[in-house]
Amino acid sequence: MPRSPRCIAVLLFVAASITFLQAQQLGFTIWKGENLVGAITAIRKHPGANVTYAVSSYSELDFVLKQQVRSTMALEYRAGKPYSGFTSLHLNGSLRDSSSMRTVAGSMDCYVYPKEQFTFNGANAWSTARMYFEEPVGQTSVFVESVMRNCPLIRTEDGVYELNMPGKKTNIYRYKNGVLQAVEVDRVLIKLLFKRA
Repeated sequence: MPRSPRCIAVLLFVAASITFLQAQQLGFTIWKGENLVGAITAIRKHPGANVTYAVSSYSELDFVLKQQVRSTMALEYRAGKPYSGFTSLHLNGSLRDSSSMRTVAGSMDCYVYPKEQFTFNGANAWSTARMYFEEPVGQTSVFVESVMRNCPLIRTEDGVYELNMPGKKTNIYRYKNGVLQAVEVDRVLIKLLFKRA
């Protein structure tokens, strides 16, 4: 993934700009079992007809040694569709995973770490970033920013949705009266719970 100074500056500007006026901010805590291990901030900004989302998290997780995990995601919509964005995951300060996309001539040029590059034309108007702010009523798939693909979404009961991603990764989203209350994250080596703060 190219990381020129100009590219980095643009990404930092996108992430920073969403903290300006007209932004809605949500907070979630991260739990591993009964232990509070981190926090999440989700922001949505409405600049005119566009919508911009950003989600950042920090957590400290114990495997063999304590690991500091930071993640960042930004997604810009234009005309109701994903237009550009990126994700990054840092472990103990080192970049471990990333993805990015931008729209060129109506198609999305996508990159997923370590070296997957492809063009994608069918991004769902719903994304995991949007799901922090709205319940995905009637949706059967959502755009997942970390893999730059649409992934299946199953409504298992009222207000409960299961999102299935590549690598047998599953998130369960729980809503009450249309408001996200919790996300259950199930991975091979770890299970986490995000709770609305």
